[in-house]
Amino acid sequence: MRKVTDTAVASSERGPTQAAEQRVREIVHEAAKLFDRVGYHNTNMEMVAQAANMRKPTLYHYIKSKEEILLRIHQTLLDDLIARHKEKAAQGLSREELLLGNITDILGHIARNRGYVRAFLEHYRELDPAIRKEISVARQAYFKIVTDLIADGVAAGEYHTDDV
Repeated sequence: MRKVTDTAVASSERGPTQAAEQRVREIVHEAAKLFDRVGYHNTNMEMVAQAANMRKPTLYHYIKSKEEILLRIHQTLLDDLIARHKEKAAQGLSREELLLGNITDILGHIARNRGYVRAFLEHYRELDPAIRKEISVARQAYFKIVTDLIADGVAAGEYHTDDV
């Protein structure tokens, strides 16, 4: 999935610095908490700037819009879930262990990142159609990971369902 990094402060033509990317992550984290507390539509960029302890012009130096924040929330969740699954798969874990790991990872995000999960579930359709299409590919890739594990279990006679 394409990363949104072109709006973060860069020290050279190579792209954003680590410090700038860390600051962007902090801004997105604070915005996600606001989205959870007051709602996506009731949050404005001034509120995000205050939550991130900066002035609004400085915020726009790192993040251009609420939609960019929403995109980054989607990327963060999906990238993490897919990476965690790949790590577990590389360890040679069983199908049961992989499914349990996926469930644990999802529940962990719900517990630790409520604002991210809420924005992910409730505001997906508010992304620009081109961005939504890109995110849809990643969402479907993770969905396929999970359904393939279930389908393999059904084929092996370990699970019984008509609809994986």
